[in-house]
Amino acid sequence: MPDTTSPTRRSHMIRRTEPSQLCFAGQGYCFALVHFGADEDAQHLTVCLDRYLRQLDCQYDQHWVISALLHVDSRRGSEHGARFLVPGSLWDQWNEAQPRSSSPSRFMDDLCAFANRQRSQWSYRLGVPGMNLNKRASAYGPMCTAVYS
Repeated sequence: MPDTTSPTRRSHMIRRTEPSQLCFAGQGYCFALVHFGADEDAQHLTVCLDRYLRQLDCQYDQHWVISALLHVDSRRGSEHGARFLVPGSLWDQWNEAQPRSSSPSRFMDDLCAFANRQRSQWSYRLGVPGMNLNKRASAYGPMCTAVYS
């Protein structure tokens, strides 16, 4: 399997998150960037929010992006997403313009926990410890390491 964290692979993923040209593609790219979990990925998610939250009539994957950013922040101990959570922020402005407003969610935490549980269950069932996890991916800990070789 190619190195998923190479600069070329990451830049390809980053380009694909803007804007999704296939249904649900942006959601998958957000999940992948959470898997990488580097500061560079948090910065990209921030740029996406800066760009698309200003477009009040656009509903791409803003909920996925904010959840991914908050997840990366919690794992890294960073605060890239903090400015989107204050009253009057870009998130508030965009959210108020939507037909159904909602607060930023931490569903990416649950999604990653689910992926990790599934990885563990399949690893156990198949008798393959770690399912041959990509070594580089496992260096990030149990963040979202469901990448198989």
